[in-house]
Amino acid sequence: MNNYHFGRGRARLAPYLLLLPGFLFYVVIMLGPAIATGAYSFTDASGIQGTTVNWIGLENYREFLFMGQASLDNYAALWRTLIFAFSVTSIQFTLGLILAMFVNQRLKGVNVFRTIFFMPVILGAVIQGLIWSLFLYPLGGPLASLLGVFGVRSEFLGGQPSEAIGWVIFVQIWANLGVTMMIFIAGLQTIPEDLYEGARIDGANAWQMFRNVTWPLLTPSVNTNLLLNIIGSLQAWQLFLVLLGYRNGTQVLGYLNLRPGLRPDLRQRHERLPPGLRRLRLDRPLLPGPGDRLARAVLLIQPAIATVAVLHAIGIWNELILPTIYLTNKDYYPITRGMIVFQGVYGSNWPTLAAAVLIMTLPMLILFLVLQRYIVSGLTAGAVKG
Repeated sequence: MNNYHFGRGRARLAPYLLLLPGFLFYVVIMLGPAIATGAYSFTDASGIQGTTVNWIGLENYREFLFMGQASLDNYAALWRTLIFAFSVTSIQFTLGLILAMFVNQRLKGVNVFRTIFFMPVILGAVIQGLIWSLFLYPLGGPLASLLGVFGVRSEFLGGQPSEAIGWVIFVQIWANLGVTMMIFIAGLQTIPEDLYEGARIDGANAWQMFRNVTWPLLTPSVNTNLLLNIIGSLQAWQLFLVLLGYRNGTQVLGYLNLRPGLRPDLRQRHERLPPGLRRLRLDRPLLPGPGDRLARAVLLIQPAIATVAVLHAIGIWNELILPTIYLTNKDYYPITRGMIVFQGVYGSNWPTLAAAVLIMTLPMLILFLVLQRYIVSGLTAGAVKG
């Protein structure tokens, strides 16, 4: 216990006190609503004030799975969701690993490629969807014009449901490939170079080094990427909302379930580390007094703090789900929700939409360019080679 960083006596409570606010926030905001949703699923609650709530057991589940045309639509949406998740996960995982191994090489300009591949993550589903709506516009859009040179014509997102979903799969992979790549890069940078040197001395070729050295030691990154890719693709609906709207034959399960909570105007439209970070010196005391050890711990994880701050800022800036479901007054719309309305008003005015996309993208782009060098070091914070 002599190595315990928070001292003795009451000081031992410090980590629990630090965790308490976050834990309470999680219980109130995440765990509580999840438990309440599970309980309400066994009742006939209508949400109308003053009405009685009765326990009906599994009746809601029976209606969802077995009653009428709605249940058949639910099964079709589930099947499309599984196909979408399998396609996105397998392709994104493979491409992310290949790109990570390329970007991890000590080549000139690698940071530029890393930034280019990660940049779509900054944009968020709304901007990603608007960009590709412009690019895939069948009447004079860039790709339509290019294919027209070869005599090929396609409706792209407005074509058959299978073709439209294929394009959404492509955009989903393009949008999230950077995250997969960065996690693999973080894993690759924890593998000791000595292992590769020993394998070369033993006569191993590139494939043998990958199979016997790289792949086994990438297991944590492999598991993380598989989990994130599967969860992300199963929960995907925002790109479907922006790119396709609520079209028959293209609904995925998440969109099908969230549709009753969407604002009427949205349904109708579719049915129609900051710069101050510096190298830490551990050869001298940081702060006098009992806060010294805690200060050391905080400073040691500065890259991780910067990484979390950047990713959270990007997530909050691009948030669409909660404003779409809960906000009813347009005066309170954030920029993402406003862009959906803006697209409905200026749907045929592509230059204006392009200007709006650029305005919304610039703040997060600048933030990422300033702090992107901390992201990999933040992801690998705490990792030990060997």
